[in-house]
Amino acid sequence: MTMFNGFPRAGYSFLADLEKNNNREWFEENRLVYEAKLIAPAQLFVVELGRKLSQIYPDVVYDTRLNGSGSLMRIYRDTRFSKDKRPYKSRLGIFLYEGDSKHAAPGFFMSISPAGGYLGAGKYRFPPEMLERYRKAVVDPKKGPSLVRAINTATGNGALVLAGEEYKRVPRDFDPGHRRADLLRRKGLHVVLPELSTKVLCSASVVDKVFLAFKSVAPLHRWLRRL
Repeated sequence: MTMFNGFPRAGYSFLADLEKNNNREWFEENRLVYEAKLIAPAQLFVVELGRKLSQIYPDVVYDTRLNGSGSLMRIYRDTRFSKDKRPYKSRLGIFLYEGDSKHAAPGFFMSISPAGGYLGAGKYRFPPEMLERYRKAVVDPKKGPSLVRAINTATGNGALVLAGEEYKRVPRDFDPGHRRADLLRRKGLHVVLPELSTKVLCSASVVDKVFLAFKSVAPLHRWLRRL
C-alpha cells in the first residue's frame, strides 16, 4: 500500500491558482492535478491519521469517500443563498469524528490552504437537541466544573483559544449571573490549535504533529462525546 509522505507542493499551487481562477472552465482543465496532488494524498493522510487516533479514540470515524459523507469535505461551494457565487473553495477541509452522526458528533478538523494548515477540535455548532443537553450540563454541579477543567487542560496544552459564535444573552430559563454564563451563551464549543506551516504539511511528519495536537484535547473531546 502507498504510504503518505506529505502533501505535494503542487497541491498548494493548485489551491493558490484556484483563488485566482475560481471558475468551472479552469477547474476542469486542472482536475487531474486536483485529484492526483491534493485528493489522493489527502486520502492517504486520513487513513494514517485515523489509525493513530483510534489508539486513544477507539470509535473515531475516518472515511475516504469523496461524496460529502466522508472525512474529506467537498470543494464545491453552496452558492444558493450566498452573494458570493464563486463555485469552489480554495481550501481542502478534513473532518474525523467520534460518534454515530457526522453532523452531531464532536471531532477533529483540519483545513489546508495556500497559507498552511488550520486545526481545530470540538463541535462547531450544536444541533438543537444537543444544545439543550449542553446547557443543562453547563449548570450541572458535576458536569459543569468538569467542562471547565477540560477547557483549561486543552488551552493549557497548546490550544490557542476557545472559539466559536456566541449568543448575546444567556438563554431564557437560565440565570444570567451564573458563574459559567459565558459557556451558556455558546452556540458550539471548539478550540483552535496552532497552525501548521506549508513546510510541515509537505513532510510525512505532519501525521504525528496533527495526532499530538488532537491528543492534547482529549478531556474536552471526551466531555463532548459523553454529551
